[in-house]
Amino acid sequence: MSHAEAHHERIAWSASVLATVRQAPVPTLFAAALTLVLYHLAFAEPRTAFDTVLAYMAAGGFLAAATGQVVAGSVGALVGGAGAVALMAGADVLFVSRALLAFSLAIAAIGVPLIGPPMDRQAAWRSLVRSATAALLALGGAGVVILGVWWVAAGVAALLGLGVGVAAWRIAGPVALGLLAPLIFLTLSERGAESDRVADALGSVAQILTRLVVLPLLAFYTAVLAIYIGRIVVTGTMPSNEVGWIVPLFGVAGAASYLAVAGSAAPGRMGRLFLVSWFPVTIAPLVLYGIALWMRVASAGVTPARYLGVLCGVWLAALALGALPAGRRFDPRLIVVTLALVLALGAVGPWSLRPVVAKSQADRFVERLDVAGVAGLAALEPNERWRVCSSMQAVEEVGGLDRLARRLGVSADALAEACGRRIPGRTMIRFAAKEAAIRTSGPAWVWGPVEIGEGRRMARDPSGITIDVAAGVATVTAGKARHRFDLVAAARELKASRAAETEAEPEVAADASTRESRAQDASAEDDAPAGSDPLVLSDGPVSLWVWSLVALEDPRQAVLRSARVSVVVSERDEPPR
Repeated sequence: MSHAEAHHERIAWSASVLATVRQAPVPTLFAAALTLVLYHLAFAEPRTAFDTVLAYMAAGGFLAAATGQVVAGSVGALVGGAGAVALMAGADVLFVSRALLAFSLAIAAIGVPLIGPPMDRQAAWRSLVRSATAALLALGGAGVVILGVWWVAAGVAALLGLGVGVAAWRIAGPVALGLLAPLIFLTLSERGAESDRVADALGSVAQILTRLVVLPLLAFYTAVLAIYIGRIVVTGTMPSNEVGWIVPLFGVAGAASYLAVAGSAAPGRMGRLFLVSWFPVTIAPLVLYGIALWMRVASAGVTPARYLGVLCGVWLAALALGALPAGRRFDPRLIVVTLALVLALGAVGPWSLRPVVAKSQADRFVERLDVAGVAGLAALEPNERWRVCSSMQAVEEVGGLDRLARRLGVSADALAEACGRRIPGRTMIRFAAKEAAIRTSGPAWVWGPVEIGEGRRMARDPSGITIDVAAGVATVTAGKARHRFDLVAAARELKASRAAETEAEPEVAADASTRESRAQDASAEDDAPAGSDPLVLSDGPVSLWVWSLVALEDPRQAVLRSARVSVVVSERDEPPR
C-alpha cells in the first residue's frame, strides 16, 4: 500500500468512526460511561462490592444499547441500555444473575444482525462472522494499545528511572477497553460489505477447519457415544458423571459446526450428510445427559454449575426438536437467537439461576437439620457438619443467605457461626497503600517490594534474607535471627480502627526495587492525612512495610492470599550476610 493509499485509508477510517458516533449516539454515551467506571475502578483502593455492581451496570448498559441500536435505532438503544442498567443495579433485590445476563447480552450484541427478514444461509453466516470479527478486532485493538503503553512505560522506567508504569496502565486501560474497543466494534459492525475482507477470510478459514477437522472428530465421537449408549442398554447401568461435560461439549461443537457448514457454498458430501443427520443424532445423547443430570440434582440439589448444565440441555433439546420437522428448511440463525434467549431466561425471573439454586439448597439444608435445629450443628463432627452446611454455602454464593436465616428465625452471622466457619465474602480483608517511600531514623538496607503468599518462600541472594508465610504469619529470617509478623491480625486491627482507607504518600522518595539500596535519613514529620500510611510492622531492627494485602479470615486458620511488602533492616545492627 502506497503512502497516499494509507493516508486515504486513515481518512476513511476517521470518517467511519465519526459517522458511527453520529448514527449511534446512545451506545457511544454508554461507552463513555463505561470508560468513567473503568477509571474509577483503576484508582479505587480498596475496591468494594459496589464497584463490581458499577462494572456490570456499565458493561451491560453498553451491550444492551448496541443491540437495541440495531433493532430499533436510538430509542431501542436507550430503552435497552436503561433496562440493562436497572437489572444490574437491582440484581440482589430481583435475584438476577449479573454474569449470566452479561453473557447473554454479549451473545445478543454479536448475533443481533441475524434478526430481521429471511436471508439465505450464506448471508446469515457472513453477517455472524462479520459481527464476531468486529468484536475480536475491537478487543485485539484494545489489547495492542495496552501492550504498547506498557512497553513504553517499561522503557521509560528502565532508561530514565521513572516509575510511570502503574499510572500509564490506569490511564490507558480504561480508554482502550471502555471507549476504543466499543467504538471499533460499532464502526466495524456498521461498515459495508466492501470492508469485509478480514471477516470473509476468517469465515473461510473457520469453514475449512470445520470440514477437515471438526466434522471427522464429531463423527468419531458419535460412534463412541453410540457404543456407550448401547452398553448402558445392554448392562442396565446408569450413566456416569462424565456425561455431564461430554454431551454439552459434543452438542455445542456440533451446533457451531452446523452454522459454519450451512453457510458454505460447497459443503461437500460429508457436510451435506452432517446437515441432514446432526440434530437427529443428538437426541439419544441428550436423553442420556438428562438422566445423568436428574440423578445429580436428586442426590445433591441444584447448584450453579448444574443449573448451567440444565440451560445447555434445554437449548440443545430445543434446537433438536425444532430442526426435526423443519428438515432442510431449518434456519441456522435460530442457533444463535435461541442461545441468547435461553441465557437471558436463565438470568432473569423466578425460574432463573439464583432463585432456583437458593430454594433447592435451602430446602436441602432445612431437611438435613435435626430436631435441635441450627443450635445442634455445633455438636456434629466437622465432616458431618460440613456435609450439612455445604448447602448453606451454595445458598450464600447466590445471595440467599439472609432469606435462609429469616426462614430459620436466626441471623445470618449466627447461621455462619453455627456451621463452624465464616462466610468468605464477609471475612475478606483488603488493604492497599500507594508505594512512594520508606522512612527510617537512619540508614537501612531495603529489599522489595516483593510478592508473598500463603505457603510460599521468598529469598534474596546474596543477603540471605528469606520470607516464609504460613497461617497469615510472615517469618523474616535476617542473619541468624527470625522475626515473626502476624499480617492478618495487623490488617484486622487496622481495618477495625479506620473508618475509610486512604492512599499513602510518604515524604522522601526511596528506591524500593528488588536490589539492595540505602534509605537516607528522613524527617519524622509527615504531612500525609491521618490514616494514609502503609502498614508498618517492626520487630527489633527489622521492619515489614506492607503496601497491599488480601487475606481470608477463618476461625480455624487465617490465609494470606497475597501481599506486597518491603523488608527494611536497620544498619545500626550488622546487615544480613
